[in-house]
Amino acid sequence: MIKKFIIMVSVVCFMAISNISAFAQQIGYVDTAKILSSYDKAQEFEADQKVKQAELQKYIAEARKNIKAAKTQTEAKNLESKYSKELDVKKDEYSKQLAKDWELIQKTVIDAIKTAAASKKIDVVFKKESLLTGGIDLTPDVLNILAPSNK
Repeated sequence: MIKKFIIMVSVVCFMAISNISAFAQQIGYVDTAKILSSYDKAQEFEADQKVKQAELQKYIAEARKNIKAAKTQTEAKNLESKYSKELDVKKDEYSKQLAKDWELIQKTVIDAIKTAAASKKIDVVFKKESLLTGGIDLTPDVLNILAPSNK
């Protein structure tokens, strides 16, 4: 009886171990900082962001100059109100455009990661910073997919 029980437990353990190894997943990782610093569209985004910030700073400086040059308090208040409203509209437009552009970059990078993972039969992909040890580096594959010559 005990012998049968031990054999049954052994069989169940063997089956459990077999099932666990059947569900083993291949793990990959990507260095997102390297991808974003190497991806031309991300670099263009960063440059556009700096240009838009400079445009806003220039607009604010010009507005301050005009408000300061106002001849009366009423004129200064009217100019301040006008520039404040215009600045809010400009900031909103810039924010929406930047969010749209960044979303497109993120989608492109995620699609490239998925493509690289599928080609190497990787089931799970982590950020490099989140993985302590192991895994397959997909960063070069992702950069290759994102390269301008592949577009």
